[in-house]
Amino acid sequence: YEVLRSLVGSEMCIRDRPLIAVDHMEAHLLSAFAEDSQGKFGIEKPQFPALGLLVSGGHTELVLMKDYGKYELVGQTLDDAVGECFDKVAKLLGLGYPGGAIISKMATEGNPDKFRLPVPMINSKDLNFSYSGLKTACRSLVNGSLFNLQTDLEDFCASFEKTIIISLLIKLSKAIESYRPKMILLGGGVISSKKIQQAVKEEATKDKIPVHIPFSGSL
Repeated sequence: YEVLRSLVGSEMCIRDRPLIAVDHMEAHLLSAFAEDSQGKFGIEKPQFPALGLLVSGGHTELVLMKDYGKYELVGQTLDDAVGECFDKVAKLLGLGYPGGAIISKMATEGNPDKFRLPVPMINSKDLNFSYSGLKTACRSLVNGSLFNLQTDLEDFCASFEKTIIISLLIKLSKAIESYRPKMILLGGGVISSKKIQQAVKEEATKDKIPVHIPFSGSL
């Protein structure tokens, strides 16, 4: 607060109203608890520990939530986040922004088994993520002589999205095995993908763990 005031002057005290610091990743984690204007959705009877899978443009994290305000970061991206990877690959393909929404839409008409892309960190024993290598592999494939942007675009989008989902599920499965959460919380803008939501639900169903998604469907 004092730093902000020193930078912009006393007027930024907002007429003597206090400034409250908010960790936006904590906000992503807690968004599944939020109710809508009619008091619906949210989590009526939360159970802890909970495992949060946060997937956004700048972050990809697994967070163990032991209680309100008590968190342990158990996995995170070592470089590019999922959303960043979506955006950069979309730019490579000449598509617009945000890349995640566009690629996911095109993927619905494609064959997810057409292209074999490397699944990031598939053999690592930890819970961290990495997407810079996948981004490089996509660039090599798209710039290669065998790739036709006109005929292969939808199949490539479907294959790329499938690879992302597999990478998320591998780490999520390991985290479930290690921490035995009583519920899973999804958060972050990329979680608005219905395919990611469905894939996580199917993975959690194996251990009968409820999955909670923010009511808006978009963070």
